Amino acid sequence: MKTLPTATLLLALAALALPAHAAPAVIQFDDVLPAPGQYRAIGMGYADLNWDNFYIINSSGAGVADSGYANGTVSGGNVAFNGGGKDAGFSRSSAFKLLSISLAKAWQAGVVHFDGYVGDTLTYQLDVGLNTLAPAAVVFNWAGVSKVVFNSGNRQFQQLVLDDVRIDLAAPPLPVPEPEAYAMLLAGLGLLGLLARRRPGV
Repeated sequence: MKTLPTATLLLALAALALPAHAAPAVIQFDDVLPAPGQYRAIGMGYADLNWDNFYIINSSGAGVADSGYANGTVSGGNVAFNGGGKDAGFSRSSAFKLLSISLAKAWQAGVVHFDGYVGDTLTYQLDVGLNTLAPAAVVFNWAGVSKVVFNSGNRQFQQLVLDDVRIDLAAPPLPVPEPEAYAMLLAGLGLLGLLARRRPGV
């Protein structure tokens, strides 16, 4: 009966050796404090990402009260948007997984195009029709990306509204086996070890 504690110990040690996985981050833009109706540029390194042509606006101001800025707000009082309706994006030196974003259009409904890059290679593309009346929870599940680019029309009044960006910064660039696969492998190895110990000597 000495083999059972040994096998149990090996399984416990193997379980501890499995990589820990942090919970995905939710970027809500509410830790920046522009005045109502005012906006400010998103700085490099905000939420551990490098931002290009994105701004944070307080959606409770009189000038934006009936727009997609207010209607697209999911949490708190701030949302992000692409300046001048032009191309915008965010990137990171190490790979991440883009899970989902709550999206709307600020002034005019339309189609928004998204590109996801793995390194310098365009790997993912998505077109989404959005309106100014309510946010849409758009699911991406783009793994291993280093850059995401947004194109909402490249002209004024085509601003895109973002809130609740769900991102996994700890996601590996390549798929890894699920913990259940490791457990099955370890159980099989433990069984082989048990059989080897019980085999009579030659």
